[in-house]
Amino acid sequence: MRCFILLLAIQGGDSFPIVANRDLMATVSPRVGESCPKAKSFIIFNGSTPGRCVVETYTEVMRKPCIAGGSRSD
Repeated sequence: MRCFILLLAIQGGDSFPIVANRDLMATVSPRVGESCPKAKSFIIFNGSTPGRCVVETYTEVMRKPCIAGGSRSD
């Protein structure tokens, strides 16, 4: 079952909440660079470019509880 989580995305210096399908995340990597200075992670979704800058770390993203969909045992 799919797991949707609430994240805080950053774009153009502003932050805003997004709902993301954790099961479709292809890559969650530490954010390095000036394009998203407040971001801690960069997420690329399956078949989707560009990715999203978020304030959560990789560990925080993977531990977020599902707000819709199913539950994850990990």
